[in-house]
Amino acid sequence: MSTLTPIDASIGDAVALPRLYATLVGIFAAAALLLAALGVYGVLGVAMSTALGQLLP
Repeated sequence: MSTLTPIDASIGDAVALPRLYATLVGIFAAAALLLAALGVYGVLGVAMSTALGQLLP
């Protein structure tokens, strides 16, 4: 004899793992975006520091 489960529970169980994967990918994407922004900020800071050092001795 099979047990009856609500459709919400069945759907919730079916999408739990894909939802976890999507959440993890989103977190890593946000971290990558933050690191890329910090890298661009650092490179621009060094470039501007060098340029201003050449213009204002």
